[in-house]
Amino acid sequence: MKRYTFLLLDADNTLLDFSETERLAISAALARFGCVPTAENAALYSAINRKYWRLHDLGELTQAQVQLLRFEELFARLGLQADPAAAETVYRAELGRCGRAFPGTAALCRDLGARYRLLLVTNGVPETQYQRLHDTGLDVYFEQIFISGQVGAHKPQKAFFDYVAAHTPGFDREKALIVGDGLTSDIQGGVNAGIDTCFFDRKYTGPGAARPTYIVHSYDELRKLLLT
Repeated sequence: MKRYTFLLLDADNTLLDFSETERLAISAALARFGCVPTAENAALYSAINRKYWRLHDLGELTQAQVQLLRFEELFARLGLQADPAAAETVYRAELGRCGRAFPGTAALCRDLGARYRLLLVTNGVPETQYQRLHDTGLDVYFEQIFISGQVGAHKPQKAFFDYVAAHTPGFDREKALIVGDGLTSDIQGGVNAGIDTCFFDRKYTGPGAARPTYIVHSYDELRKLLLT
């Protein structure tokens, strides 16, 4: 394997269990608006949310549009009369409070940090992401944390990674590797930025048309790739 100095690690569903966080947060938010928080309703929201974030990754929607459109569609499909903007506010607060890391994440970050310079690269709202990283104790392992809401660009835009490069002393794209679960954000982002990529394919979905430099399916495989 090529020798790297910088690891750019994605947060959601790579280090943080966003699926569980999302389930807890949307269930709490729906209950606040008089809707029974069933597993089916949580799954419906998750599917709607993924659809709109994919459009965001493709540059077709802004983050603000995603945040409102997802609740407009959810409420329409549930037949619920509620204000999407108010729901977004409640959901965002719950999302920040419900941070969960995957088992073994802290140990992985500690061990990777002993060999590499770790940078966290994530899309999202800064206040929410910082809270979740702090509550899970992961923030201490990173030299720097880059969040799209602060950067002014989002993965997979080249501008996001240009910002990372410009604000990381000594950064060298040839010695950097992006590790993430998002084909349209992390892997395509690496392609756009000229940085090698490792697709964290936890669910064995396969890379589709993407061409990551490496593919791993678990923390054990990631350790084998980067620490042996």
